[in-house]
Amino acid sequence: MKFFWQSSPEWLRERELCAELKKAGEAMDKAGAVVLASLRMGTLNTEHGRHRRAEYMTAHEAWQDAYVAWEAAGKAFKASPAGQAREDYFARLRADPIARASAPVQESA
Repeated sequence: MKFFWQSSPEWLRERELCAELKKAGEAMDKAGAVVLASLRMGTLNTEHGRHRRAEYMTAHEAWQDAYVAWEAAGKAFKASPAGQAREDYFARLRADPIARASAPVQESA
């Protein structure tokens, strides 16, 4: 069963930006690993090392931009009617142990 809020545009946008954030984090991790390898090899202060550090900084800035966009989308979703309904749904589940025990199971797509 797909939850009703998962079809809202705000939720879809937040999920899209979450995927972009994950990709940006992976790119930053990869660039960071190259910088660490340069450090271990003692080439961090060479032209090659400076280029690798600049690549890492660019990747880190891209990750920060993606994080800010994702965070804003999350706030927009929470402020939307679908986000409010989702919060109410989970608040009722937390408050009612019987409903919590019989909560619908989400089917995988």
